[in-house]
Amino acid sequence: MEKIAIFSGSFDPITNGHLDILKRGLSLFDKIIVVVSTNEQKTYTFSSKERITLVKQVCQSLDNVYVIGHTKGLLIDVAKHYQAIAILRGVRQTADLLYEQTMSCYNQDIETVILLTKPEYSHISSSGVKTFYKLGGDIKAMVPPVVHHALRERLLIETLEMTE
Repeated sequence: MEKIAIFSGSFDPITNGHLDILKRGLSLFDKIIVVVSTNEQKTYTFSSKERITLVKQVCQSLDNVYVIGHTKGLLIDVAKHYQAIAILRGVRQTADLLYEQTMSCYNQDIETVILLTKPEYSHISSSGVKTFYKLGGDIKAMVPPVVHHALRERLLIETLEMTE
């Protein structure tokens, strides 16, 4: 039986921390399905389609990684559909762990596998990356090159729109 895991997130944008968890997860599972989730009550820098495209570009060199979008319904239903045996999660700090512990209570029909974030990625979050970049910070060590380029383009567009 193939060991399949689900790795979900909004990935707005995907970071090197996400990528590290994904790569490490590949040593535990035969296949990982990356689920790019959208919560209609949140606002995103990148559209669902753009986020899926960025994640696909970042993951294109990884074998046995598949990227899908998900907007409605429960993650557990996606996991069942793909016959996943686990939900893969990365944890940076205590607050993340408490959140994942709560979520695992809702997903009792499947194992939650938690990988601790490596120290060099523990300060990285998608929202933090965007804020830091907008303030002029260097994010090259925080995100894959394709994401850095996309953020630069998005910030340029937002700046031009503000000056019109």
